[in-house]
Amino acid sequence: MRKTIIIVILVVTNCYILLGQHLITVEQMYDDIDYCIDTYIKVHPEPYYFSTEDHFETIIKQLKDDIIHPMSQAEFYLYLSKLNYLFDSHSGIIMPESIVQAVRENNKLFLSDIIIFDKGTFHINNHFDPRYQNNEILTINDIKTTEILSELKTRTSREGEHWVEEQINKNWPIYYSSLYGIRDSVNIKLRNNNEEHSIVYKACDIAAWAEYYVTTNCIERVKPFNFYFYPELNIALFEFNSFSTQDYQLFKGDLANAFNYLNDVGISNLFVDISQNTGGDDIFWMSFFNYIEAIPKQYIAYSYDTRETTNNTLVINKYYNNTTYQGKLYLIQSNKTYSSAVSMSSIFKHYNLGCVIGEETGGLCGSFINSSYKVTLPNSKIHFRISTKKQTEVVGEWNGRGVIPDVNFNIGWEYSYKSFTIIDLLNLLQ
Repeated sequence: MRKTIIIVILVVTNCYILLGQHLITVEQMYDDIDYCIDTYIKVHPEPYYFSTEDHFETIIKQLKDDIIHPMSQAEFYLYLSKLNYLFDSHSGIIMPESIVQAVRENNKLFLSDIIIFDKGTFHINNHFDPRYQNNEILTINDIKTTEILSELKTRTSREGEHWVEEQINKNWPIYYSSLYGIRDSVNIKLRNNNEEHSIVYKACDIAAWAEYYVTTNCIERVKPFNFYFYPELNIALFEFNSFSTQDYQLFKGDLANAFNYLNDVGISNLFVDISQNTGGDDIFWMSFFNYIEAIPKQYIAYSYDTRETTNNTLVINKYYNNTTYQGKLYLIQSNKTYSSAVSMSSIFKHYNLGCVIGEETGGLCGSFINSSYKVTLPNSKIHFRISTKKQTEVVGEWNGRGVIPDVNFNIGWEYSYKSFTIIDLLNLLQ
């Protein structure tokens, strides 16, 4: 299990984010719930893979019983998101823009700090005050963190324990503010070495938070990709933090320049870091493999089933490149590596392109994948995505496991915001 996961606390300081929206009637919300579930069952390859049909009916009945008065879109979402517990990690209710916009418009960040979620507990890591370094958080405004965690798990897919952690990492601040309500500060009870003490944590404005992150190396991981070269040490590092489609054209050009430079200076040790990559579009790793001499001109990426067909195989044909790389390759992965980044790791390992270093991927070798299938619920206009493929990676199977590294290396929480240094890379070579 991942030792730590970084959470940057972003909480709405005004919990009444529901005002100013038209209300949805109880009957309309019931219709949206039925429409959501019916569509999921019709489209998904195996809708009852994580929950039985009886469990579906139980959750739906509980959800409807809790809805007793008209609600705004944002309020209804907080109820509807409990359906995520029934779904796979690529399916689910999408947070409405009304909630996201409320966060953007509110000029407060609840904390300027970082909270770490670790094995079912919350920890605090304060860069400004070392007294609170790695203190465990017991309560927030007198609410036990175990209670908060339990509430959030009811809104999170169960496909892989690391994915559950990652989703809580991403969503819990907004859920917390909406469910429990806070203002400009909270009382936090901490425990350190079996001693308990309380502090008041205050909000800071967005400008102060941004200045802190820009003036530290935390900004490195914000970029979707970075290229580092150390020709004097015969090492290069390609850091792929995201496979977001909007960055592809820039990525394609920078990748070509990087490989040209790599060959010009004769670097023969290339590290590829996907340890913080939660996925995106397969076209990124396809472009990367086009430059790798060792991979076949035609290679298998993965197999998949849909609702209509089975035993499909995705076969990739490399396109011609003047530049190819023939040096040694090292892939760095972690249990924060998901989705299409898992496919990259699987292909890398299957074709024995080099050494895989790090942790077992958080994304599984057998998982359900969304192929841009999105539904809009008729009354609330809340969006909902549904997986359309049951995908098996080329090195994997449906056993609840990710891609296993060749060399185990514990990737600490600090690498969630900072890049591997040349010292780190030299140590990995040993």
